[in-house]
Amino acid sequence: MRRRLTAVTAAALIAGALCCPAQAQAPAVVGDWSVLAIGNEAIAAEAGLTVTFTVDGAVSGSTGCNSFSGRYEARGAGVTILPLRMTRRGCPEVEMRREVAMMRALGTTRRADQRVEGRLALMGDGNAGTELLLGPRAP
Repeated sequence: MRRRLTAVTAAALIAGALCCPAQAQAPAVVGDWSVLAIGNEAIAAEAGLTVTFTVDGAVSGSTGCNSFSGRYEARGAGVTILPLRMTRRGCPEVEMRREVAMMRALGTTRRADQRVEGRLALMGDGNAGTELLLGPRAP
């Protein structure tokens, strides 16, 4: 009986391994990031645009004017930022334009791409959205 049970268990494990490929690991989005560019527009560190991804699926940050928080999902290279909550302070027009561009880029994010020097690009699918280039935030 014991041999039969062991053989059945082994067969089930092998069948399970053959049927379902291992899931790809989530991209390394977890961490504290500074926004380096929104599309082709370079962003100065002094502007204070930040994004933080935690291992438990939370995302938060600052647009340089307002702060935001919410949730994200990551599977393989896919990253989706779910609808975000945001404060609503008024700021100078240049900061508000940057904020709109940043939030639009976050809202259309569908994938992440690791770049050189520890940088991370958040991108939409195809022509959807604007690339958001992130760099590690200094402590």
